[in-house]
Amino acid sequence: MHQIINPLNKVEVLPFSGGFSNKAVNSHLVTAGPTVEQVAAPVTTANISTNVYNVLKNMPQSHVKSDLQPTSLPTPIKVNKLNIFLKGYDKAMKLNLIQGFTFGFKINSLLDKKVDKFPSNNKSARENPDAVNLKLNKELWKGRIKGPFNEAPFEKFICSPLGLIPKKESGSFHSIHALSFPKGDSVNFWTPPEYTSVSYQNIETVIELVQEHGFNCEMREANTNKCSVALNTFLTLSKTLGAPIKDEKTQLPTTCITIYGIEIDSRAMVARLPKDKIAKILGLLNIFKVKKKLILRELQSLLGLLNFACSVVFPGRAFLRRFFDLTIGHSCPHYRITLNSEARADLRAWFDFISNYNGKSCFLFQKWVSSES
Repeated sequence: MHQIINPLNKVEVLPFSGGFSNKAVNSHLVTAGPTVEQVAAPVTTANISTNVYNVLKNMPQSHVKSDLQPTSLPTPIKVNKLNIFLKGYDKAMKLNLIQGFTFGFKINSLLDKKVDKFPSNNKSARENPDAVNLKLNKELWKGRIKGPFNEAPFEKFICSPLGLIPKKESGSFHSIHALSFPKGDSVNFWTPPEYTSVSYQNIETVIELVQEHGFNCEMREANTNKCSVALNTFLTLSKTLGAPIKDEKTQLPTTCITIYGIEIDSRAMVARLPKDKIAKILGLLNIFKVKKKLILRELQSLLGLLNFACSVVFPGRAFLRRFFDLTIGHSCPHYRITLNSEARADLRAWFDFISNYNGKSCFLFQKWVSSES
């Protein structure tokens, strides 16, 4: 089996003996090490991802020496410099960061039993074993994972599937761990919400900022260079701390930017859907609009695309409600859902609209007024 340690100090275990195989590759995620108070704690384990192991917070790991001197963790962060920059910050938060990058971050799982479930990897991983193996070999080379192991290294663990999501570039993939599977015994199920919930800014917030700063703005305060100064300061700090930055995703001030997959143009004051997304939506609608039944996975895939389109096509959400209602109470991805007449009417409405849509939508007024005023 292969054990994987990532920069956030979580360990993944791949349950197959020998080298990499052409069969489904799974990984298991666990906490990578104890805090200072945990070193003397008994070894207890738990796991987290279909092929992801999750251990209890008191579990010490082999890469932390008994004298509290850690071995070199696979993280680029320069802890000593980070400690200097955190001077004056909340002591508890500072300690959590310093100990985390030194000994490993706690997952805080509450798992207290063995979960004897070994689900297969997602279909995307099974159909692309070479891509999965390539990613695992890369992680091994960088020292983020260890293995293989002939038997599971932990008594208690959760096995979660691996999957792949295609990138825009042909033949490239994002790897994922289905941490919400198996249902009722997943990593996310056994981890308190305060440790798993994540909130992001949305496209509506970006549009509001553009409207606030006005026509032709460069995504910064008008007539100032605060944005450029802030960006340069951030890049310098990241370099000092060792935090890697993707240059291709670093955008200087501009009047047209693509964010969250949506193009925002402050010159035309419009939001645009990418042409490839429009083509993909139109293709699915063309296939599905003549069907009387869809499997749950197909309907969810279509809903995901249409919900994304609603970031620009604002009235579209009203034509999604009945699709969502059809998915209620079903969890099996192959469950066949009958499309009633109302749902098929909504599919035709979407198809007619997307077929004639130019991909652009003007920003809505922030303040609505009566036509009589």
